[in-house]
Amino acid sequence: MAAVKRSAVVVLLLAAASAEPLKSLGDTLTDEAIGLAGQGRMQEALERFFDAREAEPQDSRRWQNVGVTLMRMGHLEDARASLEEAIRLAPGDATCVANLEALSQHEAHRDRERGQPPPPPARSAAPKPPPTIFPGGATKKELLARAEAYFDELDDVDDWLGAWWRDPAARRTQTAALRNQLARHGGLAQIRGFLADDVAATLAGEMAASEQWSPVQGFSRFYQFHFLMLDSNADNYWNANATVLHAMHGLFNSRHLKAWAAELLSAPPDYFDASTTCHGTYYRPGDYTMSHSDGTNARKLSYVLHLTTDWDPKFGGDLVFLDPMYHIHPAFNAMSLFVTSDSTWHFVSPVAPQTPARFKRLAYSGWFNSNRPHLDDRADLNRRSKKDDQDLREAKGLVVDGGRVLSFEEHYNALSPTLRWSHMRG
Repeated sequence: MAAVKRSAVVVLLLAAASAEPLKSLGDTLTDEAIGLAGQGRMQEALERFFDAREAEPQDSRRWQNVGVTLMRMGHLEDARASLEEAIRLAPGDATCVANLEALSQHEAHRDRERGQPPPPPARSAAPKPPPTIFPGGATKKELLARAEAYFDELDDVDDWLGAWWRDPAARRTQTAALRNQLARHGGLAQIRGFLADDVAATLAGEMAASEQWSPVQGFSRFYQFHFLMLDSNADNYWNANATVLHAMHGLFNSRHLKAWAAELLSAPPDYFDASTTCHGTYYRPGDYTMSHSDGTNARKLSYVLHLTTDWDPKFGGDLVFLDPMYHIHPAFNAMSLFVTSDSTWHFVSPVAPQTPARFKRLAYSGWFNSNRPHLDDRADLNRRSKKDDQDLREAKGLVVDGGRVLSFEEHYNALSPTLRWSHMRG
């Protein structure tokens, strides 16, 4: 993200450490961070502020210092999330209010330089489903039905989605760009700020705090995976004390979002006539998913909403596509989309063992499903026949064995006579 120009400099206030003789760990780390920032060593200062925030997560000053440092480094979206959490912890705090005003000036200057229109009016309040929607003691079936009914009764879903949706002109522009990108061979598309900021932050917080995760794993010859899941078809998803997580199932199954997803494929508004698959995923250090495709008859459009904050690329956990090769970094509140087929091979790279515990590789993902046939004009689905795939495997998988050239299939079958090669689908 580009740094803010010097001409846009405004007053920024760091939250000072305690003046008491006996300092806490957070105060000590904050003093070190402020010293590093004074020397211009901003990345090192940011790491110290992160450590202070981890040590004392209920202290609003720790969130303020992270936010101000991110602002100085030009990461305005992440800065706003941190500063808004600070003011939630300390409503009316004068220093935090000043920092948020400074951030707004930076954002306005950035938008003017980009020639962007001002953002749509702020929402009056954070969207919160009435508590009666998800009462205690309700069964999974009851909760699922209420989550879906809730959004169907709304005139729109503006309070739940980002600014790109709330501004009609921006929505049209964004949707057209996504549709064009998805129509390309191997087309991938992504929306930044898919959910409203407060919805994304609450969803990530609920998932991070959940104790209902279930391990999923598989270790077949050509497809191995290991990670944690909250599957909306399973009881653990609905047992979690997580109102926004429950509501997400309803949002992704709403007629509003299904019609929009159909528009991305140039399909009729009612094309997605089956339930949308929804699940949360959590990849811990060492977790991974090997290469696979998502192709089935029902799955038509795959989505992955990343909910990881402050993720460092050295931690791994990228969503990697193979044809063509492309790495997708798990940026917070970024929604990745791709047409589901037997040709969209991809994997999740392993999360590095040294990833600090405070970083969680979280995502909300699944498929928009339809009982109707795949769209015939989708180049991505029909660019190769199964015979073409077989020919490519043989051409690319040559093995020299005793001076004789074997195809990969022949080599595999020779190694394991009781197991026969089959086209792998995840």
